[in-house]
Amino acid sequence: MASIGLDNTETNRQAYRQLLLTTPGLGEYISGAILFEETLYQSTTDGRKFVDCLRDENIVPGIKVDKVHGQKNIKNINHVFEGFNLTWFLLL
Repeated sequence: MASIGLDNTETNRQAYRQLLLTTPGLGEYISGAILFEETLYQSTTDGRKFVDCLRDENIVPGIKVDKVHGQKNIKNINHVFEGFNLTWFLLL
C-alpha cells in the first residue's frame, strides 16, 4: 500500500480486496485463492462476504495458516494439506 501512497489500514485492504474479488469473470482465470484470516470475515461495502464472491465465481477459497498460530481454533475443516513449510486448510 505504501508504494501507492496509501496507509496499510483494514479499510484500504478491504477496498483493494473488493476491487479484486468482485471482478466479473475472475473465475475464468483462477480456480482457488488462499486468503489471510482477516479476509475470511470481510465483506463488500454492500454486505456480501468475500468468500461468497469467490464461491459465486467457482473459486475455491482457502486460508493460509502458519504452523505456530491458529490451527487449534479452526472448525469444520474438510481437508488439510502440508507443504512449503506451511499448512494449508481448504474450506469447502
